[in-house]
Amino acid sequence: MPWKEKTSMDLKMELIKRVESGESVTSLSVEYGISRKTVYKFLDRYKKEGTTGLAERSRAPQNSPNKIPEEIKEHIRELCLRYPNWAGKKIRQILIKEGHKWRIPSSATIDLIRKKAGLVTPIKRRYKSVLSRPVINKENQLSVWTIDYKGEFKTGDRIYCYPLTITDYNSRFIIAVETHDSISLDKTTAVLKRCFIEYGVPDVIFSDNGSPFSNHQSLLGLTRLSVWLLQHGIRIGRIEPGKPQQNGRHERMHLTLKRETTRPAAANLLAQQEKFDKFIYEFNYVRPHESLNMLTKCYKQFFKTLSFRQRKNLTTVTC
Repeated sequence: MPWKEKTSMDLKMELIKRVESGESVTSLSVEYGISRKTVYKFLDRYKKEGTTGLAERSRAPQNSPNKIPEEIKEHIRELCLRYPNWAGKKIRQILIKEGHKWRIPSSATIDLIRKKAGLVTPIKRRYKSVLSRPVINKENQLSVWTIDYKGEFKTGDRIYCYPLTITDYNSRFIIAVETHDSISLDKTTAVLKRCFIEYGVPDVIFSDNGSPFSNHQSLLGLTRLSVWLLQHGIRIGRIEPGKPQQNGRHERMHLTLKRETTRPAAANLLAQQEKFDKFIYEFNYVRPHESLNMLTKCYKQFFKTLSFRQRKNLTTVTC
């Protein structure tokens, strides 16, 4: 005959019968390893509900005053779908700006809602390395721009796109993101001319050592673009070869740009430029930034960082 194990229900019924037969509650509580209060609880439930009262019950609280209503969760999910690459801190800032009367959840709660909705992509953690200090000094960072060509990719019509990106080093304000079908000196110069007229002439332009910003075969790495910048009184700044982390602010922006505008890429270069323009507006005017205490990079904030020379040249510069 196989051994028959006792279930929790069998033990409870056995306990009830022994109590009803007159055995001491105290001795039985010691024997079964439970408190006297629990024994009386089982007796009370058995008298009121029978054997169904001895079944296991959920330990979840009957009411939760801090539970978020479903309509609020739905609104948060809509914002997360609109900004799929934004974390809870940024979504919370949008909720605060919207001025809701209900209590706004914490950023951790918003991240939990994103995770349950399947809107969080796991990121493989990497070991942090000790980064080199930026070449740019604090004294001149208010008038420093960073420039780079982001890695190429193909649009829907199988044409390669080479985005030229320009940002302000201090405020991280995106000045331009332009679609090019190749890395071109003339196109780079044309974009810079337009930016000089719109935003003024910076004191320094900081770049990597790639074309058309540098040429390791020429004297001091100068190129036609470098000479053109020097003729306009703009100093040249470059990272050390093989150390893109020295321009980490710009590279971090490239990561966000790649996530939000190239996955998937647009049908052609013109449509891709529209995606870049939308990204610039959201990045500068809508997206909260932790480096700015969750503020946005509005144009007024950027304009306040301009040096006297830049403001003077806003309308008088000629290229």
